[in-house]
Amino acid sequence: MGFFFGADAERALGEDLTPTVTAGEYLEAMTAVVEELTETPRGRCHTCLPGVRALAAGLAGRATLVFSAHVRRHPSDEHAYRLLGLAHLTWGNDRLAVRYLEIALSLLRRRAVHAMSLRGRLRAQCEAALLRIVLIRLHSRRGEIQAARRLAREGEELL
Repeated sequence: MGFFFGADAERALGEDLTPTVTAGEYLEAMTAVVEELTETPRGRCHTCLPGVRALAAGLAGRATLVFSAHVRRHPSDEHAYRLLGLAHLTWGNDRLAVRYLEIALSLLRRRAVHAMSLRGRLRAQCEAALLRIVLIRLHSRRGEIQAARRLAREGEELL
C-alpha cells in the first residue's frame, strides 16, 4: 500500500527520506480501518436500506430503483454507486454494473487523494482495492482485457 506522508509539511519526510509515520501508527490505523470495513454500516446511506433489503430478498430490479433514486439525489455517494453496481450485477446486467462500479471507484480515488489522515487514506485504498477485484473480474468476463490490466496495474501503485 505504500507509506502515508501526511498533510503536514513538518511530517512529510525525515532528513534521510524515511517516512515519519511509525510502524505502530500505521498498524493502529490499519487495524481500525479493517474493523470499520467489517462492521455493519451505521448511519450511512440510510435511504439505501430498502434497496439493501430488496437485494437480500432477491429483488434486484427493485433494489436498482432505490439505489438509482439515491444516487440522483446524492451524486457523490460512492457507497450508493457500489450498491447500485452490485444490484445490476445481481440482476445480470454486467454493462451497467461496470459503469456504476467504475463511478464508485473514481469517487474513491478522489476521496483518497483528499484524505487528510492516514486512517482516511487507508480506508479509501482498501475500499478501492475491493472494487478493483470485482471490476477486474467483470472486465475479463466481458473480454475487456486492457481495462482489466489497467486496474491490475493500478492496484500495484499507490492511489
